[in-house]
Amino acid sequence: MDHIVPVLPRKRGRPKVESDESRRHKIIIQAESLFMRQGFVRTTMDEIAACCRMSKQTLYRLFPSKLDLIVASVARHRFSMLSPPPADPDTPLDQALCEIFRIGIGPEEDQERLAFLSFIWREAAQIPELGEIVFSHGALPARDDLAAWLAIQVQRGRLRLSDPTAGARILMDMIFGSILQKALGDHLWPGADDRQAYIHQCVEIFLNGVAVK
Repeated sequence: MDHIVPVLPRKRGRPKVESDESRRHKIIIQAESLFMRQGFVRTTMDEIAACCRMSKQTLYRLFPSKLDLIVASVARHRFSMLSPPPADPDTPLDQALCEIFRIGIGPEEDQERLAFLSFIWREAAQIPELGEIVFSHGALPARDDLAAWLAIQVQRGRLRLSDPTAGARILMDMIFGSILQKALGDHLWPGADDRQAYIHQCVEIFLNGVAVK
């Protein structure tokens, strides 16, 4: 007769504790979805906590207010607007700018970027604090990074610009003006191909005006 080894019940280990970083990411994603669907004002912290399946105490510990959530959301989307400059310092200027402004991203990423821009623009028109947050946590750091890169190109003799910060502002106005038009539903931008061609033209015009011949 075979010896039967009794099967002992498994000891239950401690449940895996979710990190605060993981929770923060989950909260930001859920909050963005609610904000864009319902609007910033109409969305409550209670709803956000319920969607995240967490206590309000945990939510408020990680994000004390809805404005803190917007700050985190703008920071998350900052690099979906402008990427860091290419690591190779000898990347051709037109190629580098196209990479920085993320020209040619896929349709899914493009749609996400447009949806966020549209939400922020419409809400900021009604809530001044949102506009200030977008500028201080999104547009200003992005412009400073771009200006620093332009300044390096000036030092290397690849560009001539008396004021790299002004140059960064001009370039961002040119390119993001077209992106924002699409985000707000401008009928003059029927498709991504037309918009990308326009942005390429912006880069060409900018470089032809400041590139060393």
